[in-house]
Amino acid sequence: AHVTTPRHTPTAQLLETTLPDMIVLDMLWDPVHKQLYALAFAGSGTNGNSLVGIDPETKGVVRKLQFDSTPNHVDASDDFSTLVISLGDRRKIAIVDVATFTVTDEIEVGNVGDAAAYPGDVDFLPGSKDTFAVTLDTAAYERALAIYKAVVRLPSVVVSNPIQNPTALPDLVRFLSPTKLVGIDALGFGGLFEFNVSASGVTYVDTTADVISFSDPIQNDLAVDSGGQVWANSGRVFSATTNATVGTLPTKGPIAIDESRGQVFQAGEDAFYAYDKQTRAQIGSINFGESARKRQMSLFGNGFAIARDFDLVFLTPPRCAGKEFTILGTSTTITGTAGNDVIYGTDSN
Repeated sequence: AHVTTPRHTPTAQLLETTLPDMIVLDMLWDPVHKQLYALAFAGSGTNGNSLVGIDPETKGVVRKLQFDSTPNHVDASDDFSTLVISLGDRRKIAIVDVATFTVTDEIEVGNVGDAAAYPGDVDFLPGSKDTFAVTLDTAAYERALAIYKAVVRLPSVVVSNPIQNPTALPDLVRFLSPTKLVGIDALGFGGLFEFNVSASGVTYVDTTADVISFSDPIQNDLAVDSGGQVWANSGRVFSATTNATVGTLPTKGPIAIDESRGQVFQAGEDAFYAYDKQTRAQIGSINFGESARKRQMSLFGNGFAIARDFDLVFLTPPRCAGKEFTILGTSTTITGTAGNDVIYGTDSN
């Protein structure tokens, strides 16, 4: 049996469960239906080219929706009734009903100007079930950003200039509000972009250069908190309100934000970190696993899912008592804040 006991000595165990051959391109946690949705790359065995639903208790695939090409990015409506998935190779966007786990509509993205367009990242407009932003790459080496409403692309679209700067638009985007959108150019010069959104579409506002750099870990996701702060894998925390860097974490790696606890978690090269969201002070860390590259991280039930290059790893910490966190498993070291703070561990009897 596992008995949870308070301890002042910062040691505990790490429970690490791995789904091998699960190459995840994008994922998100659904707190309504209690499942992790992951997009599996073609090389993921029987789960290749599919959207899978993973149960937090068994860590197994319980639902699967197969596609005939690789699904690239996914986002959910606020009520988690609808998913939007980009299918880059097919130049389509799929609308998925979560209750039935079926495709209810497919959108042909068509062209940007005279060039064929390929959909990339997607993000739902807050409070909407049918309006979302999508990044578009084109055969003319341009990049575009568009808004779709009720499967129709709105007329106002922002397009990069392929001669001056072919990557001068984001490849990852997130809504800050129904009228404001931010994005990061993760594959180019690492700029943070701001856009206004209206009933006619999207318009460009401003760019801040070098929010991330080529030396940073791969930026496979963009974490934005409820206060409008952008948390980059590079460790930089940027305010989209003031257009300024408000802090820098000492570590690098994918970010997951737990708003209910006011904590930010990061999967570093060979350790897992917890930070206070408001102060950005480190409140705990734990060494774990191999130093394989971490591409993306998501909250997952009472733990975390971390996508590495060739597998999906689940870490299960019994987070409790103040701002501390702990992870279960084989002998591992945890560090936390000094003083009277208690780190909870788990003993096996």
